[in-house]
Amino acid sequence: QGSRSKVKVSLLHSRKMVSNMDVDAILVKLASKVRELEHPHQLLSILQGVCDMDPASLGRFSETMEAHRPEWQGDVQSSSCILSAVLSIGNNGDDDTLRCCQEAELVADISRRLPDTPCWLLKNPSRDSFLDARDEFLNCMVDGSVYFLFYSGHGCEIDGRFLFIPCAAKRSDDYISLGQLVAKIEDRVSGCRVIFCINACRNNIDKDKLTRDVYDFDNEYGNRNEYFYMFSTSSGSPAPDSLHDITVFSSKVADFIPKFQSVSTISSVLEDLR
Repeated sequence: QGSRSKVKVSLLHSRKMVSNMDVDAILVKLASKVRELEHPHQLLSILQGVCDMDPASLGRFSETMEAHRPEWQGDVQSSSCILSAVLSIGNNGDDDTLRCCQEAELVADISRRLPDTPCWLLKNPSRDSFLDARDEFLNCMVDGSVYFLFYSGHGCEIDGRFLFIPCAAKRSDDYISLGQLVAKIEDRVSGCRVIFCINACRNNIDKDKLTRDVYDFDNEYGNRNEYFYMFSTSSGSPAPDSLHDITVFSSKVADFIPKFQSVSTISSVLEDLR
């Protein structure tokens, strides 16, 4: 599946070596794989989960990755973290016990209080309406800006790829790949920072399979922009239950949106949210 899968395979093999090899030796082995990544800093979270590295080791590996940062992360980006636009999507489907649309409304209401920040709110979208909103969101993007997408609703993860499940979707062909959305952003702008906060299941209870086009055009990492991902649950797990009420995750996301107006780094906000 390309360089991303190669790195995953290397990391999985390295788990067996952690207890038998010096950590620095492992770092050298993994660092050699960093050059194959289009977006190397994304590897930190994978490392922490797979190898259980201590902070000092992660710090040394981070320094290695810093030496190979893509050129686009230079002076193109603005120092401001002010959100340029927000897309908030809620998808209850036919389940009246869920509060996904209410969560999307909450995030949209908070976002619309920000000065000069357009916000799109989409509730219970079909595949076509989801894609129309995506395209409208993409059309507003300009180089070097910050964008925020919130999604609360049905989703799944197949072969490590997250997919949104629109209303009335009957098969995986109707799903919308997060990686394909990122690929669209890559085609349009550069030097942007894009934040995804997603409250959805990341398991695959229906044992769905992906079509070839998702494999061919999926790219959750990109190389022209910087992407930040916050999920309410871990890979392979269902979303946390919170029937008849707003989830803690979505409530926290709404609380933290105004903080982007007054910070210089996105990661500082997301770390507090985490």
